[in-house]
Amino acid sequence: MNANARKWIAALESGEYEQGMNFLMTTDNKYCCLGVACMIYNKSVLASDQLVIETILGEDEGEDKDYITVDGHAGVLPEPVRKWLKLITPSGAWAEPGCELTGMNDAGNTFTEIADLIKSEPEGLFEYD
Repeated sequence: MNANARKWIAALESGEYEQGMNFLMTTDNKYCCLGVACMIYNKSVLASDQLVIETILGEDEGEDKDYITVDGHAGVLPEPVRKWLKLITPSGAWAEPGCELTGMNDAGNTFTEIADLIKSEPEGLFEYD
């Protein structure tokens, strides 16, 4: 696992981010585990490479809840973050069928449980050189 993924794990374990579901980020400052990755990415790269974070108002978009998009994505990683972490898929899926980080997050697994899974480096989660 690369140093960027280790930064992400540390952020998940830090207690700094409140966990939310269904979106990378919500307007009430809750984050999916992948939303935390987006925040760490933005803190770690040059300003010119940072992701565009935009609030979408539910009443304007036919949604029932306000949420935030990151480079146009609401539920999966934008490509720059996926590559930065060396994840194979934008949802954090790995080789075991039906398993992905977004699913774990939305099923109620804690950030600590998700961080432990990431640390175990399940087959198919990360790209290796």
